[in-house]
Amino acid sequence: MSDFAFHIKMRFTCVVLSATFVVALAAGNIRGSKEGNSEVKFMDLEYFNRAEVDELLQEVAADRKRIQSLEQSLQPYFKSLPKIDGLLTRHAVRYVLHRFFQHTHGWLVKGLEPEGAYQPQMQPEIKKDWESWIPSYLQLHFDRIGKHKGTSLNDLAEMAAVIEDLVRKESHRQMAKVYESLGLSRSDLLTPEDADTALDMYLIVVLTARNLTMAEPQKNRRRLVAFQQRFAGYAEMHGWLQDLGTRYTLPDIEEHGGISFSVMSRVAEAFGDEFPHFNDKECNDLKTTLMKMEGGSRKPGRIPLSDFYNSSRYRHWKFTENPEYLRDLGALDESDAQRKYVILANYISSFNNCIRADGLYAICCQSPCERLMHTLEEQVAAPAADSATLAALVANLSTDTVPVRDKLDTKLLERLDGIAEQSGQSKLVPLHGRLFALWMHHAFPRECPYPHKVGTTNPQTPDEWMKSNGRSTQVSQEQIARIVQDSCPAGIWEDLPSHCEIENDELPWSNYEDRETLLSSSLHDFRGPFAELDLMKEVPAPSLWLYFGSLPLVVLAAYTLDTMLDPGISSSVSPKRRTRCYPSWVPALAFLWATGLCLLLDLVNVKAAAGAGLAFLAWRLLICHWLLPSPSKCHNTED
Repeated sequence: MSDFAFHIKMRFTCVVLSATFVVALAAGNIRGSKEGNSEVKFMDLEYFNRAEVDELLQEVAADRKRIQSLEQSLQPYFKSLPKIDGLLTRHAVRYVLHRFFQHTHGWLVKGLEPEGAYQPQMQPEIKKDWESWIPSYLQLHFDRIGKHKGTSLNDLAEMAAVIEDLVRKESHRQMAKVYESLGLSRSDLLTPEDADTALDMYLIVVLTARNLTMAEPQKNRRRLVAFQQRFAGYAEMHGWLQDLGTRYTLPDIEEHGGISFSVMSRVAEAFGDEFPHFNDKECNDLKTTLMKMEGGSRKPGRIPLSDFYNSSRYRHWKFTENPEYLRDLGALDESDAQRKYVILANYISSFNNCIRADGLYAICCQSPCERLMHTLEEQVAAPAADSATLAALVANLSTDTVPVRDKLDTKLLERLDGIAEQSGQSKLVPLHGRLFALWMHHAFPRECPYPHKVGTTNPQTPDEWMKSNGRSTQVSQEQIARIVQDSCPAGIWEDLPSHCEIENDELPWSNYEDRETLLSSSLHDFRGPFAELDLMKEVPAPSLWLYFGSLPLVVLAAYTLDTMLDPGISSSVSPKRRTRCYPSWVPALAFLWATGLCLLLDLVNVKAAAGAGLAFLAWRLLICHWLLPSPSKCHNTED
C-alpha cells in the first residue's frame, strides 16, 4: 500500500471516529433524546416529537363531533376576548388555553404559563424545566395553514384537543416506564398486589419523580416502601388511588384473572383527570388554615407575615418559605413598610403548591376566581362592559367567603367607574385588563389573586428557585425571630409601640394600567422568515436577522485567515512554518457559527456545544499535527 493511500485511509478513519464521538456526545444533550440513557430519571423523559404532534393534528381535525363539543366549551372565552379581524392574537390564544385547562382539568400546561412567569434574569437551564415547545408549535402550525394571521374558534378547539390527547398519551407512556422501573413485563397480566404497587409507584412519579431512576427496580421498590412509611398524607391518598384503580381493574380481573397493561394505562389517564379534584380538598384545607391566620388584621385575604411564620399551632401546617421566595411567587404584600402580609389567594394558587404530574403539565390548586370570571364572560359575551352592568353582575356572584350582595360597597363602585373613565371615549371596562383584575381582587380578596405589575414577580417551583438563586426557600428560626421583632402589630389601634403607625385597613390600589397586559393591544408578533426555526425558544426576529447577517463577515474572516496561514495559498509564509499543516479556518468558523445558531434557537445546551467544539478541535489537531501529513500538502518546501 502506498504512503499516500495509507494517509488517506488514516484520515478517513479519524474523520469517522471523530464524527461518531461528536454525534454521540451531542445526542445526550439535544432535546428529545434522553430516553436512551439507562440512568434516565422520570422527569428527564421527553415523549413526543414533531411528527407525532403532526399525526395527532390530522386525527383531531377529522373528529368533527369532538371539535364541535370543544368549540362550545371555548366559545365564552372566545367571545369575551378582543380580536383582530375576528381572530385571536397569539397572546390571547395562550391566555385562553391556560385558563381553559385550569378551569376544566386543573392542569397548568407547560408553555402556557401566565405571562411574565419567567423573567430574563432566570438562568436558561432553570427555565427549560417548565418550558414546552408544543403550544408554540401548534400556533405556528395554524398560522402557517391559515389565510390570515390569527386563530379562529375551530383552530382553538383543535389545539385544545391535541394537548388533551398528548397528555393522555404521555400518561400511558409514563405507566410503561413505571413497569420498567419495577421490573414488570407489559405482556403479562398483573396480580392485584402488583397492580397496587404499580399505582403507588405512579404516585411517587407524580410527587417525587426526580429521585427515581428507571434502571434500578430493586432500589425503586425499597424507595416505595420508604415513601409509604414517611409521606404524611399517604394513607388518605392511597385509599383514593385504590378506589380509582378498582373501578377500572375489577372487570379485567373477573374476565381474565389479572390486569392488563392497557387497563393500567387507562387508570393512569384517569389519574390525570380526577386527581385535581382530590387535590382541591388539600387546597381548601390550606385556605381554611390561612383564613384562621388573618388574626387581628383588618385586611381580608391578608396574613401578617409574623403570624404566617408562627403557624405551627394550626394542625400539621408549618409555613417556612423565605420572604424573598414569597416575593418572587407574587404572594407577598409589602405596601405597608411596617407590616408585611402574605396574600392568601396568591399563595394558594402559586407554583409552590403545584404537583408536577407529567412532563406536559402540573396539577395546581384551582382558583375560585376562574369560575367567577367564566360566569362573567358568559353573561357579558364581549371584551368590555359598562360599569353599571358589571357591578350588577358581580353583586350577584358568591363564593364560600363572599355571599350574594344587594349592592356593592360604595368604594368598589367608585373604583369601577374610575376604570371606565380611564378607558377613553368608550367608557367601558375591559374584562381582561389589569385594573379589572385588581378590582376583582378587592371584590373577592380571598378568591381572586392580586395582579402584580409585569416584571415585579418571578414565579418558580422551590427547586427552580433554589437553583437560580443559590439559596434555600426555607427561612431559619433566627430570621423568623427577627421578622417578628421588626413587625408592627396588625389591627391594633391602641397601645401601639412608639415607632409604629396605625394600620391602614385599605387593600392596595394602583391606578397604573400596564397596556401591554391588555389583550386588546396585543398585536400579532412578527417573527419573520425564520419562524419555522423558532420552535423551541422565543427568539426576537431582529436577533435572528443580525445573526444571519453576520454570515458574510464570518466567510470573509475565514478566507482572510486561510490566505494568511495556508502554505498552499500564501507564498509569504516562511519555509519553517510551511513544515506544519495549518487547519483550514473555513470549517472551524462555520462550525462556531452553526453552534451559536443552535444555542440561539435552544436546540442544544451549552454542554453539548462545548463538548462538540472540543471534539472538533481534537479532530483537526489529530489530522494536521499528530498523523503523518500527506506529501501533497504538508511537505517541507525549504529550499
